[in-house]
Amino acid sequence: MATVFCGFPDEETAQQQPTVIDSYLGGVPTTFSNSEMCCSAPLCPTCGEPMYFVLQLYCPIDNNNRNLYFYTCPNRECQVNGRFFRVFRFTTNEPEKKDEKTSVFSNNDWNFDFDDIEEGKMELDHVSTPPDETRKSRPLDNLASPFKCFYITVLEDEVQDSSRTENLPSWVLDYKAEDEFIEEDEKIEGVTALTPLYSQYIASRDPSTGLEPIRYAFEGRPIFTSAPPSDEWESQLFCSKCQRMRVFEVQLFPTINNYLHFKKNRSAKVPKSPFNALWPLNFSTLMVFSCQVDCQSTFEEWVEECVLVQTEEGESVFVGST
Repeated sequence: MATVFCGFPDEETAQQQPTVIDSYLGGVPTTFSNSEMCCSAPLCPTCGEPMYFVLQLYCPIDNNNRNLYFYTCPNRECQVNGRFFRVFRFTTNEPEKKDEKTSVFSNNDWNFDFDDIEEGKMELDHVSTPPDETRKSRPLDNLASPFKCFYITVLEDEVQDSSRTENLPSWVLDYKAEDEFIEEDEKIEGVTALTPLYSQYIASRDPSTGLEPIRYAFEGRPIFTSAPPSDEWESQLFCSKCQRMRVFEVQLFPTINNYLHFKKNRSAKVPKSPFNALWPLNFSTLMVFSCQVDCQSTFEEWVEECVLVQTEEGESVFVGST
């Protein structure tokens, strides 16, 4: 059974630049000081304009440091068709310096070991930031986000996923079977129907926090908000580099918009097509599917992940590596 973690941005903005082993929203992306990073922003797959950094997650596996970088396009037309998100993974085997005897909980994160995964024992790693981690971190100022920076607090979900499968088509069949139980007269024309599992999931959330912006469950099961695509999975099932199975890793929910606050200083980067000020990102959910063995041709290589975006209109669109 995959352990599920929920990510919530802090209420207060970050007072200092996060390090490469932090998870955070907005601000400036960071990488390891000795890594090679492209100096320009990725381009939107729809309009071809530069995209903007939104989120960085630190998701180590085994002894590998591993980060996910989320980029988005502010263009409303791109958001409506779903092709406005791209996610990149960076992995390095440079070891972290940890003192297990004095480790304390910090905002950074979920840490998994493949041996634990095989045994179904995925646990949250409570670590402290090594004293020289700031020195190893390199902020990428040229890719600064237009949004203010907030650290992300990670909590283990009290309602855990009872399934553990990487068979993507089986999830689709499950959702289609449940959808058939909905009477035709219950469906309203022109209104996107939420899946029963999504409705149940929302009902299970703590009323004091509501639906989490970030849901992480490596090798777990995603929560489809609307009916998933039934005939587009084949090219997405396997990693384009090693042909191993892809698995679900993380998803975003639209409640992330509640934490996207724009910078007001003159140095803030202003998008050519500005974001909607009240609700910057128009989507129902975003899911990231990663290689099961976290492969890469060589260490310190940037890899684009497979992303499935479900729009508010109920469309499902794949973006990224195939």
